[in-house]
Amino acid sequence: SAPTRERYDRLTQATTIGAPTSPVPLIERQREWAHLQQLWTTAQQGHPHCALLTGDAGMGKTRLLTEFVTSIERQGGAALMTQCQPFTLTVAYAPLLAWLCTPLLRRRLATLTPARRAELAPLLPELAGEPVTPPTLTTLESWQRQRLYESLAHLFLTGTEPLLLALDNAQWCDQGTLDWLHYLIAAMPTVRLLVVGALSPLELRPHYPVARLQPRLQQSQVVTELPLAHLTPKGEPVKGQGLTGQQLSAAVAAQLYQVTEGNPLYLLEALRLFQVDEQRLQRTDLIANALLTSPPVQATMQLFFANLSPDAQEIAGLAAAIGSTVCFELLALAALVSHEPLLLALDELLQNRILRDAADGYVFTHYLLQQAAYRSLSS
Repeated sequence: SAPTRERYDRLTQATTIGAPTSPVPLIERQREWAHLQQLWTTAQQGHPHCALLTGDAGMGKTRLLTEFVTSIERQGGAALMTQCQPFTLTVAYAPLLAWLCTPLLRRRLATLTPARRAELAPLLPELAGEPVTPPTLTTLESWQRQRLYESLAHLFLTGTEPLLLALDNAQWCDQGTLDWLHYLIAAMPTVRLLVVGALSPLELRPHYPVARLQPRLQQSQVVTELPLAHLTPKGEPVKGQGLTGQQLSAAVAAQLYQVTEGNPLYLLEALRLFQVDEQRLQRTDLIANALLTSPPVQATMQLFFANLSPDAQEIAGLAAAIGSTVCFELLALAALVSHEPLLLALDELLQNRILRDAADGYVFTHYLLQQAAYRSLSS
């Protein structure tokens, strides 16, 4: 019918991505959204690219990635999303297998020739013809791995529409999946493909596969990093009103910002815990105490402090007792240690983004980190 044809033409010829339709709008993420939209338009023209959404825990990386995938699907494009977990670092091709289990690729698998299906058997043994036993991933020769990569590329890119591959918690992606994604982008420079990953720098270790591959991709200029910044004092009340449906008073907004410093996760938890109680939300001590007992915020704090040595944990507590700004000389006197172990501990705190350099010493990167470190001290 004519209406169906008109709808089809409108969907397949669309070049721009609509704004998110969630009841709670994305606040102060217009720049990142526009950049993702531009990269998608470029990918549609046959220029593959990789984008990395980075930022502190709770900054909304997963939310932005999910909204973008939803927009591509609403436009009528092909979008596949999966999520890595810590165990996937040592499980070969775990995200790739998750993509292969999606309805879109299952339908395409059914249309493959027997030869193509046999080449995918190391990943999907059920595709091997009986009684043939397919080679395992660990026993693949280099030429067999090349054929596997080619067959996977054929399967993923066989459609007429461009493809979006989304990977949440990309810091835990395994080496095999990264090698294949690198092959897609580097060896096939005209495919219509965009890979978008959400990555937490705090949970990224130097020996992780992503940490080793990222510099090479940046040198080849096929990767763009989009860091998500904290909300501004103007943006946080807008976000709060979107979450609660109520306008926050200037006093409440100021106290919330002092504690949350524009972190969307902390703001969400504070509003959930206090239900916009104007009287209680005007006390920073009540807000901080409640947030530090909240499971999501506790889990985030654990990310910062879990890998610290005992010396670094003690120095963090002493620094928190001194204040938000820490003078090195005073910290050295309070710690009662020589400069060498103190500098090693400070280096840990800097690497774990608990402290950062300032003109007059060191400052805590977030108010709640100072409060959490202070509470770690014994009475």
